[in-house]
Amino acid sequence: MNRVLSSAIMVAAAVMPAAAAKIITEAPAGLSVEYYTDMQNFDNTFGFMGDYHSTRKLVFTDDGSVYIPNLLMSRTMPAYLKGSYDSEAKTITVPTGQCVFVFPNINVPVGFFALDADGQAGPSENEFYTEPLVFDIADDGVISLRASEDFPLFGIGSTQNSAEVYSLAKDLRFIPVENISDKLQHFTSTYVQGEDTNTTTAAAYREGNDIIWVQGLDPKYPTSWIKVQRFSGTEWIIPSFQVMYYFSTEDPIVAAALNKSSGDAMFQMIVSVDEETLEMSIGNPTVVLGNITPDNNGSFNVYQQYDNIHLEPGNFTASKPAAPSFFGYRERTGETEFVFTADDKDVNGEQLINTQLFFRMYVDGEPYTFTTEKYKWIDEDMALVPFNFDNYYFFSKGGNKRYVYFQQLPADTKTIGVEIIYNMGGAEQTSDRLVYDIASQKAEVVLGIEDVAVDSDAPAVFYDMQGIRTDNPEPGRLYIRVRGNKAEKVLVK
Repeated sequence: MNRVLSSAIMVAAAVMPAAAAKIITEAPAGLSVEYYTDMQNFDNTFGFMGDYHSTRKLVFTDDGSVYIPNLLMSRTMPAYLKGSYDSEAKTITVPTGQCVFVFPNINVPVGFFALDADGQAGPSENEFYTEPLVFDIADDGVISLRASEDFPLFGIGSTQNSAEVYSLAKDLRFIPVENISDKLQHFTSTYVQGEDTNTTTAAAYREGNDIIWVQGLDPKYPTSWIKVQRFSGTEWIIPSFQVMYYFSTEDPIVAAALNKSSGDAMFQMIVSVDEETLEMSIGNPTVVLGNITPDNNGSFNVYQQYDNIHLEPGNFTASKPAAPSFFGYRERTGETEFVFTADDKDVNGEQLINTQLFFRMYVDGEPYTFTTEKYKWIDEDMALVPFNFDNYYFFSKGGNKRYVYFQQLPADTKTIGVEIIYNMGGAEQTSDRLVYDIASQKAEVVLGIEDVAVDSDAPAVFYDMQGIRTDNPEPGRLYIRVRGNKAEKVLVK
C-alpha cells in the first residue's frame, strides 16, 4: 500500500508523553446509551472479519464529554476513550493516542490511534499521527467513524513504536439498540446437527433493501448476529468470517461456509429468502454453516456444523414457561455450586423465544442479585440473568444445564431457588419455582402447580411464603403445602 501521505496530514508527535499512560477504567456518571457496534476487525488468518452487533454502552456526561469503550482486544484491555460532543456539528471527536493498557514488567503503554492505509500509527517509528478520531451523528442517532483515504483504519498499538500495531479495524458505527426494537420479527428455527434435527428461535429485521440482520442463526451463539446481504437481483448470501465469540485469549470464533466433503472454508453461502416474510433456507448438498477458529499454523479448527437451517415466521404469544429441574449441588471453599436444567419451552412443550427468557435466582426465599462487588466478571448488578447468558466463572451454560457458582453465601443458608421469567408482548409470565432444601438435600417445585395427580398418602412438606422449608408450621400463618407433585397455599389452623 502507498505510504506517501500529504504534508498536511503528516502532523506527528514524538513518543507519547508520560501523561498519555493514564487509563480510564470507569466512565463517570452520565447518560448511558446502549448501542449495537459494527466494524470490520482484522485477523491474521481470516483477514477482515465482520464483527457485527455486539452491544456496547456509551456514556454522555453533562460537560459534553463522551466515553466510548475500547473495542479492540477488549477482554485483555478494558478501558474507555474520552471524546467531546459538538451538538451543532453533530460530531464526537476523540483525541488520538489515549492509553488503554500498559504492558506489565516492561511498562509500555498501549494507545488508540487513527491508522494510515498501511495500518501504521505514524510516518516513522518514532513519530505518531495526531489525527483525531471523528464520529458523525446521523438524525436517527447512528454514530459512524469518519474515514478518509489517508486514515481509513483505526487500531491499538505501542506508544513507543508507531509500526507496532496489535489490532486494527475499519468501518465502525454505533446503532442505538432502541432503533430496532420495534422492527424485529421472530422465527422458529430448525437445523440439522449430526443426525439430529433441532428446534430453537431466531429474530431478524431488515436494514434498507439489501441487508437482513439475523440473531440466533448460529445456534451455539444465540445472542450473536449474522448479516445476510443481497448478492444480485433475488439472490442472497451470508458472507463468511463473521464473528460469533471471542475467547479470553482474544482468538475469534467465526461463522463460515464450509465445503461438506473437504472442510475447506468458502467465502459465502447462498440463502433462499422470501422477501415478504423473511422466511429463509440455508445450506445445500455441498455447503454447511460452521464455527471455526484460527489454529497455530495459519489454518483453522472446526467446531460446530449446521445443515439445512430453516427460519419460519412464528406466532409467539405470552405463555407460562416450564419450571427448571434440579441437577446438582455442591459446597466448595467460598463458593456454592448449584446446577439446574432449563428448556426454552412452555408448560405444554411449545417453543418460547429464548431471548425473551430470564432466570431469577432465590436464596432463602429472597430474590438474589449478582453484584459487581462479589462477581467481578460483570459490569452491572444482575437481578435477572438472560436465558442465553454464559459466563464461565459464575453462571455457565452447557446444553440445557446452568452451572451457578454463588460467592460467599451465608453459612446458615437454607434454600436456593430459581424460576424463569418470560417477557412477551408486554406481558410477563413466571414459571413455577424450583427450590432446593440444603438440609434435606431434596428439591421441589413449590409454586403454582395445579390439576396434577396427587398421592393422598404422601407426607406433606410446608414452606413459608419466601420458599423456606419449615418442619413446624405455626397456626394462623399462610404456608405453601406440597404433597407429592401438588402445591397449594394453606392457612394453618
